[in-house]
Amino acid sequence: MHTSSLGNTMKERQGGERRASTASSRVMEIFGTLGLLAIAGCTDRVVAPTPRTTVVSGSAASVRAVPASIAWQKTMRDLIVSRGTSPPASIRGWALLGLAQYASAAGANGGDGDDEFDGGWHAQRGAVAGASAAMLTYLFPLDGAALEAQVRQQETADGPASNPQFVRGEALGRAAAQRLIDRAKVDGFGKPWTGTVPTGDPSLRLWRSAPGVAPVLPTLGQMTPFLLTSGDQFRPGPPPAANSQRYIDDLAEVLRLSLVPSDDPERARQIAIARKWAAVTPAGYFSERAAGLIQAAGLGEREAAHVFALAGSAQMDAAIGCYDAKYTYWLWRPVHAEPRIVLAIAMPNHPSYPSGHSCASSAAAEVLATIFPDAATALNAEVVEVGRSRVYGGIHFQFDCDAGIVLGRAVAHYTLAVDRERGILEALR
Repeated sequence: MHTSSLGNTMKERQGGERRASTASSRVMEIFGTLGLLAIAGCTDRVVAPTPRTTVVSGSAASVRAVPASIAWQKTMRDLIVSRGTSPPASIRGWALLGLAQYASAAGANGGDGDDEFDGGWHAQRGAVAGASAAMLTYLFPLDGAALEAQVRQQETADGPASNPQFVRGEALGRAAAQRLIDRAKVDGFGKPWTGTVPTGDPSLRLWRSAPGVAPVLPTLGQMTPFLLTSGDQFRPGPPPAANSQRYIDDLAEVLRLSLVPSDDPERARQIAIARKWAAVTPAGYFSERAAGLIQAAGLGEREAAHVFALAGSAQMDAAIGCYDAKYTYWLWRPVHAEPRIVLAIAMPNHPSYPSGHSCASSAAAEVLATIFPDAATALNAEVVEVGRSRVYGGIHFQFDCDAGIVLGRAVAHYTLAVDRERGILEALR
């Protein structure tokens, strides 16, 4: 992390402290019954991290260094893999989990310093456990019993069983999660589509669905965003024209790369990169990436949850903007233009422009790079590799990826600006 603390970095971006008691009627509508949010007088910003050197007596010392939200984030990643969750659904889940964790940890906050260990520390961890279990049960209902068992295991690990502060926090966390669950039930994700895939002259470069297979999430661009005003807020301009040099060059590149024998060392390296990024979802990867940065920085429970909430909501809003553009332009995939292209990975069943992986990855990476500036170079390189991986795989033009990166970064900057000015919980749509 940068030599200046995370608190100082965020302070430069976000200005003065905002008390929850001054929140607007909108945040009270969403979290109105969470009395502790106002009672604690907590801020809606990432505060200075609690040093790792803080002395904690008893069994709490062994778990203090790692916020509970990190373990619950890993649980989500494991469930995404075991249940075969689609990338868009996993991104939505990451956003919902991070927001639930942050709302609960902020509400249970007992102070910004050592006083949080006087009951408040247990309350925050209980709040995160309750919120996480409730949200993940909504997302993965078949795993509810195992998730509840995980809450009880955490309670025992954190201290004496039935610790009243943990139990108090747990109830608060479940209430916070329920309000977000109620919102999620009407957010329009997976809204039925009544349209048809457009057809016409091949010169129009219209994407076509696989035979007998419905397009993937054609209404995602109409979903209610977390912070954006609408799905088209950062819609990119149209893709390069068919007779433009950019289009001609990018199509030629995909064909050229795909025809190189797979036993060529450089091509083998490219295929490995393509398969690497095809095997992970942007949500899973950047959840784990955020967890590593949070742990290395020694952040406390609320600060960690705030990072997850910011990165997750930005990534989902970027995905909404991405699908709005996909189903606005309906651009075909490179292989539709050039049947000789040999695919190295499976082709998703939705239009090409812009790249969904690039949109989502750049949004999350830009948030993390802003908060953890020492990691910015590595994060930016990962975003570039994500985009190149789709070209190496034969499923995207490079301009798809470039447009996705621009869109994702714009959403990230907007998310951080809204959080700075109003606080993410207050601004939640």
